[in-house]
Amino acid sequence: MILDNQTMVAALDASDRARYYHWCTDLSIAGEDYKVNEIVCFVCDASDPLADFIQIKKYDVGFLLILLYTENQNLIAECMDYVDTVKDSFEEIEIRTPYSAVLQLPIMQSRFTLTSPEYPASPVYFIRTADQLLSPKTNTNASVSLYCESDKDEIAKATAVGALDSESINADMFVPCSVFSDVKWYILRVNGEIAGYLRAECGYANIYDIGWLYVEPRFRGHGYACDLVMHFSYDMFAHGQIPHYGYAISEQSARVAEKCGYQCDHPVRHQYRLLPTET
Repeated sequence: MILDNQTMVAALDASDRARYYHWCTDLSIAGEDYKVNEIVCFVCDASDPLADFIQIKKYDVGFLLILLYTENQNLIAECMDYVDTVKDSFEEIEIRTPYSAVLQLPIMQSRFTLTSPEYPASPVYFIRTADQLLSPKTNTNASVSLYCESDKDEIAKATAVGALDSESINADMFVPCSVFSDVKWYILRVNGEIAGYLRAECGYANIYDIGWLYVEPRFRGHGYACDLVMHFSYDMFAHGQIPHYGYAISEQSARVAEKCGYQCDHPVRHQYRLLPTET
């Protein structure tokens, strides 16, 4: 059955906001190019919607995203019948699911052809409470602090003499962003020298998502990225906010998340990009 989006969002929020906020918000926070026009949810049981559900997101750029969190073939069939009625309005359809076997079902094979992803799937990492943090070994010569205006001059001087990579960190980048309700910057120093930063964006409720994590090449390999993530995470929990590691875009980034205790949202690892079969 189709469940109204308001009820589904309430169930997701009540169950696990840290994990599900990506799927229950209006993604206009990502910018107009990625705005979701409509979200349609299919569930087996309205009294327990998270037991088996499918969420369809219609983007305004000709893109349809289907999140399959069920192996129930009747529910999948109901969803596919709906997709048949709207698919001509979309240039591309993507399916994400933790159940890769469902993509082998005749009802799926007859509709879609698997294609190569345009980019590797980026796993999402989340954490619910401060006691889940693993506290990896920290560096005694490192310190992390929230960005302040006095840092701007220090960064400008460091880039001017080539101590910082101006393409990756410069004094002009630490500015507010109208897309998000709030942005926090954390500055990493090693032996008093600026060595990197972490940027976290508040796009939904009290959740701050790591958007950028950068350590200067000459400081890499010593755990300084973990220092940044741990400081950010504890700071969030201390202020009643939820830290989130939105996208680990590389194996190195994923290892940092895992070392700090963040848990992988495994379904995003199984990302399938499909196009309607030509007839």
